[in-house]
Formats: sequence, structure tokens, C-alpha cells
Amino acid sequence: MNINGTYKSQDGAFTLTIANANEGNGTFGGSYVSKYTPQGQQTFGVLAGIWNYVGNVTTPNSIAFIANIRPANWPYCIQDTWSGVMTQQGQILLNGVRSYLNADGTYVLSSLGTMPFSAQ
Repeated sequence: MNINGTYKSQDGAFTLTIANANEGNGTFGGSYVSKYTPQGQQTFGVLAGIWNYVGNVTTPNSIAFIANIRPANWPYCIQDTWSGVMTQQGQILLNGVRSYLNADGTYVLSSLGTMPFSAQ
């Protein structure tokens, strides 16, 4: 199964681009865009993407990824983590959380909710 491609959340706030998905070891890379962060819209690199098959033709894959951004001079760090299932080819249902840490020690931990993503 090829999962490479761009997936957009139902509300349009998040976009995941999966690249270099490897069926052999169940990994992928890519990028991730969040329109809403404490620092405005951000484009993140996908640090770790994981996907695994199960023996079910209806819901064939579990999927998870961590996306992180920390600009030069380290003024802040934002880490979004999403986990879920590919409910069918081109459709992913994900649940997300975020940690935000500012250089002054301010932090926010939040839920990004459960969101359907669709291939574009």
C-alpha cells in the first residue's frame, strides 16, 4: 500500500505530507503544517513517522508521527504528536497533542482533538 501523499484535516487547520513511506520497516518522513500555534502558522519537519499493517482489509494501518520545530537561537519549541488509524485508503483519523515551551519558561500542554484527514 502506498501512503505517500498530502492529507488535510477536515477543518483545514493541519496538513500532513507523507514522503518516503517504507513498507519494510514501517517508517515515513515528510512535513506538517499547523495554521494555529502560539507562534502563528508553522511548518514542521516530521521527526518520526510510523505505520503498521494489521490483518484487516477495512482498517489496514495504524499510523503515528511526531513533528517538531525549534528555530535558530532556540526562542521556543513546539512539538505536535498525532496517533490514529487509516480508516480506508486516503482517509486517516488522528488524535493529537501539543507541547509548547518558550525560552522564558512559559509552557502550554494541549489537546489538538480527534480529526479526520483526507488525501488531497
